[in-house]
Amino acid sequence: MPKSVSTRFFDFWLFGGASIVLFVFMATGNYFRENSPLMQQKFLLVFPVFSLLSIFCNDPHFIISYRFGYSRGFGFLGKYWFSLIAVPTLLLTLYVAAYVYFDSDVSQFWIVQAANSFFEFLNLTYRFGGTATLGRELLSLSIWIMYLTVGWHYSKQIYGCLMVYNKFDDYQLSRADKYIFKYSLLFLALYQFMFLSKIMDQSAGGYQDPRYSGIQILPLGLPHWLFVISKILAILSFGAVIAVMMTKFFKNKKLPSPTFVVAWLSIYFWWIQIFDLPEYYYMAVPFFHSLQYLPFAFKMEQKNIPLNRWTLTQVSLRLIVLVILGFLFFELIPSTLDQKLDTDVSKTAWIFMTSFAVFINIHHFFIDSTVWRLEQPKVLMGLFKT
Repeated sequence: MPKSVSTRFFDFWLFGGASIVLFVFMATGNYFRENSPLMQQKFLLVFPVFSLLSIFCNDPHFIISYRFGYSRGFGFLGKYWFSLIAVPTLLLTLYVAAYVYFDSDVSQFWIVQAANSFFEFLNLTYRFGGTATLGRELLSLSIWIMYLTVGWHYSKQIYGCLMVYNKFDDYQLSRADKYIFKYSLLFLALYQFMFLSKIMDQSAGGYQDPRYSGIQILPLGLPHWLFVISKILAILSFGAVIAVMMTKFFKNKKLPSPTFVVAWLSIYFWWIQIFDLPEYYYMAVPFFHSLQYLPFAFKMEQKNIPLNRWTLTQVSLRLIVLVILGFLFFELIPSTLDQKLDTDVSKTAWIFMTSFAVFINIHHFFIDSTVWRLEQPKVLMGLFKT
């Protein structure tokens, strides 16, 4: 099986190694920052630094997924119509309603009363009406959907990388082994979601994600026993993965490659929130996730770029286009709409900045769930054929 130099380099050093090293440095610095004004100032630089880096890494990784999703013909669109047509249509409808009815009283809508009755039936404390206006409620709800899908997406991307390295290294994971790896990562995502829900339950008057100005995220009020169960599942499934590796070593004298191990372990450094590091979780984690994505995307695109004296020029132009499109859809267009329509002032919330970012985040999860399947000939050819 051919080796992938680019993906291994990025996964091991930049994605895995760098994210773990950064976590250790920030965790160490976090110990001192409360008593050190200088350390506090340096932590405040994390947001602007990673915000700038996101223009060249995070945003392009979202944009290229649209190329993968919508350039494979009408047959592909028809097969995955839900992810590629229904989901964006539903999201667009939600955000149009959020804008049109932003200042409308929530209580006047019958569907709100029905939804609250359903939440009461589930024994949840969450109720529509906590922020009084429908627009804020819908934006808050969409951010919760984003939190859920992002966790699933991060875990599935790690799992996809492990399956690629399983083929590269001929590690020979059985079907049962693969299920253990997959569900251990999904249980970790579930634990992270429940942990986030627990933190927000402790926030009086709603939680404020610093990336989405003016939007109060209402707590779900999930029962504590769900958090306990998610924690137990995450711990037990982690132990099950260790058992799989040990069994393969004692039975076949086979160890996974360092790249395989680092890619797997790094997500635990992301999400196990031992320290109070909001700067890391909000900004650094999405950056490293995006950084891991791009080498795989580049390897897929290599087959579409002819090898000649203009190859470097074509690659450069494609990267420039990705950066420009990412900047347009994440920064320039939504911020311009907010300013021109006065939504940043009159409605005290950056509606379009929030809507564009959350829309793309949620839809990105659905797109990638369709385009990165190892059984698809295009993916097999792109990743494994030289």
